[in-house]
Amino acid sequence: MTLDLVLQVAFGLLAFLGGLWVRQLQQELADLKRQSLAIQRDYQRRDDAAKSSDQMIDMLREVKTHIQRIEDKLDRKADK
Repeated sequence: MTLDLVLQVAFGLLAFLGGLWVRQLQQELADLKRQSLAIQRDYQRRDDAAKSSDQMIDMLREVKTHIQRIEDKLDRKADK
């Protein structure tokens, strides 16, 4: 075996292993992209959650006001 043949085999082996490594990195990157998309799809952003919370609080205040009005009417009815 000549030195030239040994170097060609070594470079071929390095290229093969490098190709496997690059392929693995591409697969991991694709997995991370899928996970990132799943997170964007499944989880709510903080400002959206705050907006929803504010809307819910406003609706609860309206319900509380209506219940208070009903209680006042019932108290007036009971006093008669």
